[in-house]
Order: sequence, then structure tokens, then C-alpha cells
Amino acid sequence: YVCDQLAKTGNVYVLDGKPEANMRKKWMSAKKVIYDRSKFLPALKAVHLDLHKRMSAGHVKFRPYTVIIDEFQTVTGDEESEEILSDILSRGAAYGMRLIMMTQYATTANVG
Repeated sequence: YVCDQLAKTGNVYVLDGKPEANMRKKWMSAKKVIYDRSKFLPALKAVHLDLHKRMSAGHVKFRPYTVIIDEFQTVTGDEESEEILSDILSRGAAYGMRLIMMTQYATTANVG
């Protein structure tokens, strides 16, 4: 399971749209897991801000990290979230930011 492998690599931040207890076990090794839907957008904004900081710093070697959004349909439909997501998907990989979005049907990733 790709996510467990990624979570073991340390710098993994997970936004999980399903706060059930069994989901918590799934991400035990991740650095930070956000379950509360009301925190999705602020967390996404923080990731986006980090991307822009990295972009303005030029080609410094950045510590890579992964952001996994599980059940990301919980944030779709919100225009701001979708803009941020597409920005991170299209530009994040060049700056060491991997973004993986999963729904029960499909996985979208910018892992280079």
C-alpha cells in the first residue's frame, strides 16, 4: 500500500477526510495528520504558502516532503481549495513537494 510506504519516510503530512478511529491507525507513522474537515483549507493554505516560499528561494535543495490528502472529495467543490490543489499538483514536484490525493475511486499524484 503506497501510503504506508510513504508514511514511513517521515516527512509526511496527511489530511484525512474520515475521522474514524480505524483511519487513525492507518496513518500512525505520518508526521502530522489532520482529521477535522474545518482544518482542511487552513492546512492546504499552509502547504501552498510553503510552496511559494520554496519558489522564491530559488533552486536551494529542499527537504522533500509528502502531503497525502485522503478522501479529498471532502475539499472539492470549494473553489479556493481546488485552485490551491492544482497549483501544488502542477508546481510542487519541482520544489520537493509531493502531493497525493486519494478517493475511494482513484489516486492523483505529482510524484515525479
